[in-house]
Amino acid sequence: MFSNSDMGKIKDHREYSQGKVPLIDVEGTASECGVMLGYAWQESLQLRASRIVPDSIPWWKNKKFNRFINKYIPHIPDVFLGMAKGSGLNENQIGTIGHVEDNACTSFAIQPTASLDGIPISGQSKDTDAFRQFQFQVLRMKMSNAPSALTLTYPGWLFGHGFIQGRCSIFRNALYVDNPNGDLPYAAWGLIALHCSCVEEVIEFTKQFRIELCAHCTVADEKGGIAGIEITPYGIGVLKPKRGIYTHANCVVSNKRLAKTENFGQFTRENSLMRESMLRKNLEPNNGRLTAQLAYCSFCDFTDFPDSIERHVGDIGLTTAVVIAEPTLGKLYVTRGAASRNWPETYSL
Repeated sequence: MFSNSDMGKIKDHREYSQGKVPLIDVEGTASECGVMLGYAWQESLQLRASRIVPDSIPWWKNKKFNRFINKYIPHIPDVFLGMAKGSGLNENQIGTIGHVEDNACTSFAIQPTASLDGIPISGQSKDTDAFRQFQFQVLRMKMSNAPSALTLTYPGWLFGHGFIQGRCSIFRNALYVDNPNGDLPYAAWGLIALHCSCVEEVIEFTKQFRIELCAHCTVADEKGGIAGIEITPYGIGVLKPKRGIYTHANCVVSNKRLAKTENFGQFTRENSLMRESMLRKNLEPNNGRLTAQLAYCSFCDFTDFPDSIERHVGDIGLTTAVVIAEPTLGKLYVTRGAASRNWPETYSL
């Protein structure tokens, strides 16, 4: 048995204290939800507003996007107007600046044919600077006049990674190539894409604009559709699942020319391909009986440590969250910190 003195010598290898990701829970009309978010995010929204170029017009008031806003997200302007009211800001100061992560991440999606319960499952790890894990929030937005949302996000950022009920789920990985000279902000693309009825609709919508940010997004719908969309300076590349399973990390797969221009810095293309293949290797033995729990366990992988799926590269490349969605059940499972060291919390619509 351990004595009290022995217990004092045992090192807790968790880099940071355990805890839950806070829940921001709003309910009502789109406008009412916006006002509540304005109250909740007032400090963050005011800080972002101080960085906005004077006389800027937010994307949701840009007429060239009207057709898509009216078709997919007619309620979002009311949310933003409510946020302005709740935070005490001018409406032109809301929705202009988005939050961007530049680190790693590994994502996946599972079709109903590959899951035990015949439902789609998708998610990702969040590999970021260490301090990000204390900024994560889960946003549950239940609107009486629009589809409800359950996403992992940051204070002040309406677009998060998760799902819209009855529509699509989206998870993101950084790509290390130059950003396009686009006109549609990534956060705007994300909100519209989440509200598309199926993956094919997301692809067609994405083809019509140049997005401001290079990224890969794993997109899945509740009908079982899956697509990996690589947003690049040369347009988009579309990737499909194999045997009902899709995985992706941080390197460009759809364009060999771009692969030669990648600038990973501390990371490498080889490591990205390794994480992508190892995640598939972890999932494939249970093809046909996969669950959210098995998917979660697949992220507890230390191959090529510390540049593993569960990343432990000091404070600059750390797995700060794992998030998994079961949209048809209205469930989002989120861990603050690495999967092997923390229990996930369940959030429900």
